[in-house]
Amino acid sequence: MDDIRSISTNLNLPEDTFISQYLEKSEDEYLIAKKPCPFLKDNLCSIYGVRPEDCRSYPHLWKQGFQTRLIHVVENSHYPCMNFNVSSQ
Repeated sequence: MDDIRSISTNLNLPEDTFISQYLEKSEDEYLIAKKPCPFLKDNLCSIYGVRPEDCRSYPHLWKQGFQTRLIHVVENSHYPCMNFNVSSQ
């Protein structure tokens, strides 16, 4: 929820409004609902200073199961920020 709080504050939106406008809930986390990322402007991240943790830690080479996720890395390689997860923890 720290990412949601930071981004919504940066956008001057209440958290519930930010969630309803930009996110969708998966089993255990919130995800950016639209692709490409709605915060991508002129091929740059418009919220770079408060971007989600998953975007900051991309490309996640050290996370478990990288080999099984490799096809998704290739599929998303044309996006500057290839991970759209927003941590709900």
